[in-house]
Amino acid sequence: MIYMYFPWNLIQVSISVSTFAFFKLKVINEFLLITQSKRRETMNEEHNTRLSATVDRLLSESNERLQQHLKERMQTLEDKNQLTQELEKIQKLLEQVQSEKSHLIEELAQTRRELIALSKQESRFVQIARRLLIVNLYILLAERKLKSYIISYR
Repeated sequence: MIYMYFPWNLIQVSISVSTFAFFKLKVINEFLLITQSKRRETMNEEHNTRLSATVDRLLSESNERLQQHLKERMQTLEDKNQLTQELEKIQKLLEQVQSEKSHLIEELAQTRRELIALSKQESRFVQIARRLLIVNLYILLAERKLKSYIISYR
């Protein structure tokens, strides 16, 4: 309280009343500020709660998508490994078939050479057989002629 030394008490009372009113206004103002701060704090807490819920939901959705993507990648990797194994088996089979093919081609070439040799031999045998037939025919003819000569000489 502010005391002024005037001869009248009235001034002192009016100053006291205005000081009291001032402090009352100050208290009301502080109360309003505190109320407003509490309201802001409540709004901030609600906002933080909503943000936290949104972040949790987004993290959950992101985690689900990542899990799904991981499952897809794992399945793709399994498929790739399975295809790689099948490809290796097919490559081994192909190598075996190619090896058999070259072996068969080699055998075929050998068989052809043998057939050519046999046909040449057969051709020689046929020629020899023809000559023998011709010789036999000449012999038969000669025998007949000889018989006819013998018969005619008798």
